[in-house]
Amino acid sequence: MDRSWISNPDRISTEYVAGVNQFLQIARETVDATGCTLCPCKNCINRVRRHIGEIKRHLLHQGFLSTYTVWVEHGEVDYSEEPAHGSFADKMEEAFHDATRDHYFDIGSTSDMLSPEQPADSERYDNLFEQLKTPLYDGYDETISALTFVVKLMHLKVLNKWTDRSFDMLIKLLHEVLPPGNRCPDSYYCTRKMLCDVGLGYEQIDVCKYDCSLFYGEYSTDQDCHVCGTSRYIRKKIPHKRLRYFPITPRLKRLYSSKSTATLMRWHKEGRVVEPGVLRHPADGEAWQNFDSLNEQFASDPRSIRLGLASDGFNPFGNMSTTYSMWPVVLIPYNLPPWKIAAKTNYLLSLLIPGPKSPTKDFDVFMRPLIDELKVLWNVGTDCFDAHEGKRFKLFASVIWTVSDFPAYAYLSGWSTQGKLACTLCLEDTRHMSIRGKQCYMGHRCFLETEHPWRNRKDFDGTVEVRPPPRRFESSHILAQLDAISPRQPGKAPSNLSRKRKRLSYELNWLKKSILFELPYWSSLKLRHNLDVMHIEKNVCDNIVGTLMDIEGKTKDTLKARMDLKDLDYRHELHLDLDGKTKPFASYTFTKEECRAFGEYIKAVKLPDGFGSNIGRCVTENYKLSGMKTHDCHILLQKLLPAGIISFLTEPVRETLIEFCQFFEKLCARTLRVDELREMQRCIILILCKLEKIYPPAFFTIMVHLCVHLPEQAILGGPVQYRWMYGTERNTARPDGSIAEAYVIDEALTFLSRYMTKIETRFNRTERNWDHSVTLQKQANPSTVTEDLYSLAVGPEERYVSREACVVNGIRFRSTVHDGLRTQCSGISNLAQHDGIDHMFYGVILEVMEVVFIMGRKVLVFRCQWFKSLPNSNSRFDQYNMTSINIKSSWYEDQSYILATQARQVFYLPNLQRGDNWKIIQNISHRHLYDIPVSTVDDIDENTVDDNDDDDEILPPLQPNTTLVGPSSLVRHDIAPIHFPDQFFVELNIPGPNLPRNDHSFEEEEENDDDDDDDDDDEVDEVQCDDYTDSDGNENEDSVHMDDDDIS
Repeated sequence: MDRSWISNPDRISTEYVAGVNQFLQIARETVDATGCTLCPCKNCINRVRRHIGEIKRHLLHQGFLSTYTVWVEHGEVDYSEEPAHGSFADKMEEAFHDATRDHYFDIGSTSDMLSPEQPADSERYDNLFEQLKTPLYDGYDETISALTFVVKLMHLKVLNKWTDRSFDMLIKLLHEVLPPGNRCPDSYYCTRKMLCDVGLGYEQIDVCKYDCSLFYGEYSTDQDCHVCGTSRYIRKKIPHKRLRYFPITPRLKRLYSSKSTATLMRWHKEGRVVEPGVLRHPADGEAWQNFDSLNEQFASDPRSIRLGLASDGFNPFGNMSTTYSMWPVVLIPYNLPPWKIAAKTNYLLSLLIPGPKSPTKDFDVFMRPLIDELKVLWNVGTDCFDAHEGKRFKLFASVIWTVSDFPAYAYLSGWSTQGKLACTLCLEDTRHMSIRGKQCYMGHRCFLETEHPWRNRKDFDGTVEVRPPPRRFESSHILAQLDAISPRQPGKAPSNLSRKRKRLSYELNWLKKSILFELPYWSSLKLRHNLDVMHIEKNVCDNIVGTLMDIEGKTKDTLKARMDLKDLDYRHELHLDLDGKTKPFASYTFTKEECRAFGEYIKAVKLPDGFGSNIGRCVTENYKLSGMKTHDCHILLQKLLPAGIISFLTEPVRETLIEFCQFFEKLCARTLRVDELREMQRCIILILCKLEKIYPPAFFTIMVHLCVHLPEQAILGGPVQYRWMYGTERNTARPDGSIAEAYVIDEALTFLSRYMTKIETRFNRTERNWDHSVTLQKQANPSTVTEDLYSLAVGPEERYVSREACVVNGIRFRSTVHDGLRTQCSGISNLAQHDGIDHMFYGVILEVMEVVFIMGRKVLVFRCQWFKSLPNSNSRFDQYNMTSINIKSSWYEDQSYILATQARQVFYLPNLQRGDNWKIIQNISHRHLYDIPVSTVDDIDENTVDDNDDDDEILPPLQPNTTLVGPSSLVRHDIAPIHFPDQFFVELNIPGPNLPRNDHSFEEEEENDDDDDDDDDDEVDEVQCDDYTDSDGNENEDSVHMDDDDIS
């Protein structure tokens, strides 16, 4: 319908008057009981309800809101994908209109930079609209106001990472050079203050010095803590601590106030294609479906929001020596499609828990305001406007699970993640074993079937396994245990006697009853807390690589580990020799020559552009690996390690490690299948049992044991990409107030950037590898089809353009000649036919050709070299579910051309076992492509959906070999044993063969720890979680702090 009359300046013209009458006819259908509806004139902008006659007068005298071309406030539905055309000022007007349409919407600014006496919302928004209509300076273009100028300038600062100081200098310069009387802010402070009115603000809540309570609610006016009696202030109204709380209700309502997100918030119900047994989204998991079946009224409205709660501690001072731990609590909306869930712009910061120390068991104290708001959102809901339907509705929300690393798991769940019963799923049935100075978690044979032959073998740990698998504890059983726990007074005050109390035997590892159980639905959830695959994967990688390369501080094959074997009286081949000073060389450890070869292999690896970092930088001078980040371990464990150890180690050890790596590769796929996950559950038990035959008990930390639960959690929660910590880990910023202020500004810019055109924003910013020409071809208007066909019919020009590289669907391809020094972008595969049978061809790009047609049409073509890859031939070798090909053997030289859109990227790794001419093929799945079936919803972003069936990375099934390693295979007899002098034992304080061993039971350690009270008023004794490595590769630093009474 033509609505160009809206922008007609002649308001008495026949066209304009007819258009107004047409609008009024539609608007009459939306009048309320008083005969009023929203007025879309330029002054009321759909914020004031008026009678029809008064609306007509406003429209004729003041004009129609120029951006209001789809009358969603008056019953129309916006089906358009493309943003409406208009000036930048019009877009900002529309943005403010969306933000202020709901008078329940804003809580008002409460940030530090603004005065306590804030104007009312209506006055504040009137000021915003006045600034929007006032030009930057008198006589300048009215479409560029001071507010639009500031918004654009702040976007440049955010996207280009300008420092605050450089921006302040720039804004002062602009204020000076612009004509006198200009309205440009003269400082960064004034700029932020202007934008704060667009944001949603936050609340500041004072905290007791000892984390006993919040000065919140009925205690908000108290001068002393109602728990411990400590003064609220240090001096002169300066509190000891201050919690920043970002109310989530207005932020959830904002998701529906914008047309760009309101439709996407229904995707989980209306856009998701359901395939039985296939998991692509959290909504496909059993936990989500079980929640819907138990709460039918909540689930009946697709707009009801399901949230994930994530938290992780970090040091805001980066790598400085200052010890400081701050804990943000982030909410993740899961209603969105997969490619939007992963976008940090949709994360909602709800709490910023201050440091300098971790909250530990007092985490619930800080969660109180969030829990109170979540209970209201579940029981009562909140009035909200849906920009998609143009109607008001009652919005409800719920938290369906938490996402955290393992130490934070204890804070959120209430179950201690240390000690004998550290497993949060096995609970009291955790299989554990006390060894020298620590606990290990072996005995995975109990997960096998009752009649499995491995249960009767004594060469695992010297015993026959008769124990049943750990029970699956129902909610009723857990609640009964929690109700039996003795009440604990929160806080770390010296007068708090329960601070260091010893847990009773029936309390098991329970520290508290989590505040999350106050949510009415929490006890009925099938998956309350997620195990973080990211940190588990890193710790497993550190265990394996550290032991393989004998890295100090990482290896699990220490002298104590060998002494453990002697104490347990099994695996005698690995015991220290009779003199106790010589350690036989184990078969699961590299020699110095093998370490060097493996280090050179890692340094020579080239990964595709954007797939991973340069892991070769982690190889030290003595050919050890150091400084690997979480994603480095992710790539190393799944891709590089299986190919790198083919020529090393003994066959049973090598095979078991490769199976363990491939388990994680299949688990981290974006598309999971329930039948495969159930098979993986059986396979991981076999793999862990085989590892128990290889490694000493010290290898089996709690992180290794948790692998046995990962397939089951994937069945419940769906793909791990939406339940791990990559999105929320290490939000580096400045402490406390600075982070809060930055978040409020960033929140405002994020909302406004959805409406900005002709300027780069975080929403229209292209990916690192994105080709604009390809994008334009994909979005070509159907009216150009005839020209396309004509161009093809005429044929290409005789000449073509040879290019070094190109980007297709966000993936960078290069020819072999132009491959980078540290990247490999020339490897490709293509599914075609050989002898009438589908066959996957592998090769490299020799040349990137741009074929030019008339009318400006261009087609990218790859000239390739195809490697002969027939199965069971001399040019192909399949081993351990990995395919190696001979790159000196080529075929199909006369059919070397394919379209660029037909290519799928792969990369090649050296096969150290078969020589330089052999390469191992590694298929990859790029992080911005998703295997999502095409649906009827119009809001799917074609740049992120992988609609090519050939591009789905189909991994071979995981089929562990049931052959166990024999005793003779555990020791390298061709390598001389390692001898240690007596002084070595003395320096490390390790009982040697002739030194007395101070061996006491774990229970005695526990009792001593509990009785060791801390008399310091300002500090609490803290001990880090054993065998835990954070995402930056630091053991027991920064992210893990547990009180002494957490040890059980």
